[in-house]
Amino acid sequence: MRYLFLVFLITALIISCSSGLVFSGEFENVLEKAEQGNSTAQNYLGLMYVKGQGVNQDYRKAIQWFEKAAEQGNPSAHNSLGLMYYKGKGVSKNYNKAIHWFTKASKLGYAGAQYNLGMMYYIGRNDPFDGNGVAQDYQEAFHWFKKAADQGNPSAHNSLGIMYYKGHGVEQNYITSYIWNYKSIKLGNQNAIQFRKKILKKLTQEQIAETEAEITKLKEKADASKEEKK
Repeated sequence: MRYLFLVFLITALIISCSSGLVFSGEFENVLEKAEQGNSTAQNYLGLMYVKGQGVNQDYRKAIQWFEKAAEQGNPSAHNSLGLMYYKGKGVSKNYNKAIHWFTKASKLGYAGAQYNLGMMYYIGRNDPFDGNGVAQDYQEAFHWFKKAADQGNPSAHNSLGIMYYKGHGVEQNYITSYIWNYKSIKLGNQNAIQFRKKILKKLTQEQIAETEAEITKLKEKADASKEEKK
């Protein structure tokens, strides 16, 4: 569980710094576009305030720009607001509101939010004082991880591997766990490399051979797909 939680925190920080569109990087340039009503610029400006990029760090101003972008249906801004409420940056920490914004972004197909939502359900993010948030629900977690993974989110691939490794919400299967982990690593998730070592300790030589055969099929399928696109 500790491993998954650390992965969530790292990934959340990465997601919060992505906007979907890169501007020239100058604060004035982004501000001008944001004031003209460009929702992507508004979200990006919010991220600049979060990071203190070209401007003094100001979480409250970040929230204001995220909200402007969210009003226009920008899914990245929805996710950004979810992260701000999750971490209590510029606003009081509120898991209910984090869930609200992650869900809005997830339903719009935003893979990063789908992963974040999956993590909240996997961990079971409840505030011990007022109970706001969500109870642990492996089925919901699997549902959102799978949606994110289908869009190529590497952390979601690894999280599915962990669920199969632990038998959380699915039948325990080390071979399937390894395959999801393999896909995650191929997509560049460095956090998945350490976890692979744990899976290998659970596999017999026969299972390793079976796993390698499945991976070979995946490679052949990927190569065939590339050829078709040429």
